[in-house]
Amino acid sequence: MSHIKILISFLITILIAAFLYSCSDDEPQPITEAKRTILVYMIAGNSLGASNYDIEDINEMVAASENNTFNGGRLIIYHAPFGKNPSLKEIKDGKIITLREYDQSSLSVERQRMQKVIDDTKNLAPAKDYGLILWSHGNGWLQNGLATKNISRNGFSSPSTPLAFGEDQGKTMNITTLADILNDENFIFIYFDCCYMSTIEVVYQMRNTTPYIIASAPETPAEGMPYEQNIPYLFADAPMLKEACATTFDYYNCKNGMLRSCAISLIDTRHINELAQATLSIYESHPTLPDDFSPQKYTLDSNCYYFDFGQYIEALSYSQPNLFKIWEEALNKVVIYKAATPYMWNQLRLEHHCGLSTYILKSEEYSAIKNYNQLQWWADIASKLWY
Repeated sequence: MSHIKILISFLITILIAAFLYSCSDDEPQPITEAKRTILVYMIAGNSLGASNYDIEDINEMVAASENNTFNGGRLIIYHAPFGKNPSLKEIKDGKIITLREYDQSSLSVERQRMQKVIDDTKNLAPAKDYGLILWSHGNGWLQNGLATKNISRNGFSSPSTPLAFGEDQGKTMNITTLADILNDENFIFIYFDCCYMSTIEVVYQMRNTTPYIIASAPETPAEGMPYEQNIPYLFADAPMLKEACATTFDYYNCKNGMLRSCAISLIDTRHINELAQATLSIYESHPTLPDDFSPQKYTLDSNCYYFDFGQYIEALSYSQPNLFKIWEEALNKVVIYKAATPYMWNQLRLEHHCGLSTYILKSEEYSAIKNYNQLQWWADIASKLWY
């Protein structure tokens, strides 16, 4: 065979192989729109990750995927593990598929990283609607974002050191920053799988981010929500959020001793402005608390920043029962599910649990503590107690 014939034969072979490859099943398929994509934003560069609670929850998600419970949806996890680079993963058919990897040039509590992850999720897993689960440590409204925390050699941080949402390598994100990031993302629900996030200050700041928020007024047990049981509810055609709350509560309420510790709330943010206005009507009268008032605390710390909102407002408005009745009606529109065990950790008795906490300011000067005066709740409502 001549060299020309050999060359022609070789070229024909390449063309046929290329044609067959282009028609094979390995060709990348176009990305189709899912019914719902749920993003789990999991920041585990902290004591939770050091104790492998992130791995345990991911394993529960894998188990849920094996049971075909996604209802045409997709489950995406941004996993920032302890001591390793973060990655974007999909849980599908009992497997974990890595979609994208990230370096540590940005912390997971920084604006640019969270925004990048949300954008990547919507590009790689487009859907008719989106849900968001925020997994990490949390300390509600406290505005100490990106403040360095004291971390011991084993990765554990001081439980009394304040943060807002998330903890990554000792740094945190303010709730004002989180709300600003999420305002235009149109998540149909946000589940805070972290401590202290069911505060009026947080949900008011977050009122334009989503119609529904699930959160806890006191601490959340480190195990978090039971993902294998809850995921079917979150992927239902209309998310079954009350059922998800009840499942989380029942999971802990059936335990014994200090493990029987849980409080959870479902917040309808579409009515939060009505509750804010009812609160404002009480605050503008500049009421004072009764001398014998003893507030329901949601933490055993000597410096407590979380008290039951309902008990506080009832005490403030003791001489204005009509205003309290209006307030209570507004609260019932906002808190559409709430449940609490009798105690937290067998130590903190929960005599009052309206579903929301608040910070009780002793005077206007106290608004500077933890930068409370940066919050929209302070600007619009709480400040009116004094002017």
